[in-house]
Amino acid sequence: HFVVGSQGTLRTPEGRQVMGEGGPIQIPAEEGGEINISEGGRITAGGNEVGALRVATFENPEQLERVDGASFVAGDAQPQPAETPVVVQGKVEASNVDPVAELTNMIEVQRQFEAQQKTIRTTDGVLGRATQSLGGM
Repeated sequence: HFVVGSQGTLRTPEGRQVMGEGGPIQIPAEEGGEINISEGGRITAGGNEVGALRVATFENPEQLERVDGASFVAGDAQPQPAETPVVVQGKVEASNVDPVAELTNMIEVQRQFEAQQKTIRTTDGVLGRATQSLGGM
């Protein structure tokens, strides 16, 4: 989700500048009109191209440190241009987890665990009684 700042700079809702291949993306005031982003990351305003998103990847994404939401700090890691980025306008990436389904699965697994635990206790009790009765002979 992007917004155009008071100086014409494309920004995130948190106020961070959106970086393009040549620096921050500027939307000229005279362009006006609808802003579109192509699948390849090219940005047009009023039908004229104004820049392209800088889409990067990292050799070791595990080194990135989450700051908040979808923001990360790279530290010493160096960004590399993404070879074939795919940008989808009008979509916000959502979680790939269905919380209700996962909660249901977790409850089911918990019940199975409890049933197995009860079976083990019963078997242990039977074996304990059998051992005691054999010891008394």
